[in-house]
Amino acid sequence: MYKQTSIDNENVKKINEEQQNRILQLVNIDQSLKDQLKELDGKFQTLNKSYEQIVKQYDDSLSEIQTLKKKHQANTKDLIKQLQQLQKTKTTTNGDGQLSALLTW
Repeated sequence: MYKQTSIDNENVKKINEEQQNRILQLVNIDQSLKDQLKELDGKFQTLNKSYEQIVKQYDDSLSEIQTLKKKHQANTKDLIKQLQQLQKTKTTTNGDGQLSALLTW
């Protein structure tokens, strides 16, 4: 009976040691995963900031392009009016009655 109890006690000690070792392994794995998560979160934050800056630059560029397009259209209309006015002036100052060619746009 004593011998069986001693054997059982040794077996329980071995199981306990194995469990303690496994717990230590799991704690190490847990810490490693937490460290990796922290590192990946830092990388994500950096990438997210870069993404937000790129989106803002894109939006700013798009807005600038739209503004420049409107200015270009206004300038084009103004130039057409100026050319037409010059054409009218040329036509009216032409003393021999000849008509100059009109611009068509």
